[in-house]
Amino acid sequence: MKFSLSGRLVELGGGKLALANVPFIDLAKKAGYEGVDLRASQLSPDSPPEALAEVKKAVKAARLKVVILGLKASGEQGLAALPKTLEMAKELGCKLLRVGGDVAFLQKAADMAAAKGIRFGTQMHTGGEFETVALSVETLAKVGRKNFGLITEPANSYMAGDAFTPDNFRKIASSIVASNIQSLVVVPPDQTPTKLKLRSGKEIGYKRTPLAENKDMKPAEYFAVLRAVGFDGWVNMLEPHPGEQDLLAFAKDYLVTLKKMALG
Repeated sequence: MKFSLSGRLVELGGGKLALANVPFIDLAKKAGYEGVDLRASQLSPDSPPEALAEVKKAVKAARLKVVILGLKASGEQGLAALPKTLEMAKELGCKLLRVGGDVAFLQKAADMAAAKGIRFGTQMHTGGEFETVALSVETLAKVGRKNFGLITEPANSYMAGDAFTPDNFRKIASSIVASNIQSLVVVPPDQTPTKLKLRSGKEIGYKRTPLAENKDMKPAEYFAVLRAVGFDGWVNMLEPHPGEQDLLAFAKDYLVTLKKMALG
């Protein structure tokens, strides 16, 4: 497996970033990552004309890959933004766009991207059409596009109550295009301000916890299952901005723990 750093780490909300793109890429390199995931807040069709050239130069100098590029929207807005986003992906050598949306949108978007040799990936997420492995199998069949796949993510699968077993994940193994990773634990909803609802309507409370201390989510077990079903692709560190913690130290320490768990 290889490891990338998501630009989510530097997002502050409201379109603001803790680091501009070039310093972010430099941080990823210094922390030991082999690639980056660029969010729409960092690079999109609305970015200044020089932004793409700056990113291309920076990743080349750092010898990093642009592993994932985020599409800014879904629906008609997403389709309108897609041609330019595909051009940016091609310019950066990026082979995977992260997208979200309903089946009709995913079909149209995948068809537009097919000629460019670009794959699409949607993260498995609570509350959506890819909440569990079983539901993902059904939705993948509805989308029915070879260049569309899944970005697995243990925190959301854990919150949805899905099983980290080889038998379960073999059902989607051929469709896994990448894995995201963030560290969450479930807590009673009345004990936390951060909550979500499953498709069943059940409310789940959650909080963040250091990856090395997370016994509930069982990240090492999750990665053992990915290895068992033949996944050897990119693992994308998806943690948000860590507040007062030093960004470089946080990203670097996280990677040390992540590699131990992912590589076995």
